[in-house]
Amino acid sequence: MKCHSESVVDVLVVDQSTVLSVEPQDETVTSAGDVVIFMCQLDGIPTPRTRWYRNTDLIAAAAAATTAADDDDEDEHFLVHNDNGLSILEIHHVRDHDAGYFRCEAGNGVEESVMSRFASLSFNTTLSSPTNSCMYGRVAVVCFCQRRSISFVPRLPDHN
Repeated sequence: MKCHSESVVDVLVVDQSTVLSVEPQDETVTSAGDVVIFMCQLDGIPTPRTRWYRNTDLIAAAAAATTAADDDDEDEHFLVHNDNGLSILEIHHVRDHDAGYFRCEAGNGVEESVMSRFASLSFNTTLSSPTNSCMYGRVAVVCFCQRRSISFVPRLPDHN
């Protein structure tokens, strides 16, 4: 007598729309050259693809791979790391013109993409240095330039 056994395994794959559980937080830089990190935690099936924006400009798009920048190239100082739904944007050698708003967008094709809140990057530094001097008769006048927090942070429409 022969016994035949057939095993049938059914696998049910359920797509799950993207859910944003951790959003980027505001960052204040006190020294040029610092490293700033923004993070988004995303869940979904399939794993969401992430894009990062500075103001309204796309700065980094990545899926599962890490995007690396050449440290010698000052124009490319953004790094994106994605691992199991955690997306990290690193800004190396931060300069005052990096100030602005950052957000991540993620989607996996199940429903519309999800956008995080805008997180601001601002500077809180005071720099004083003589910028000009001149003589008026017997009086020397030295002019100083003093800069406090970067005020350029564009106003963007709310898409939340």
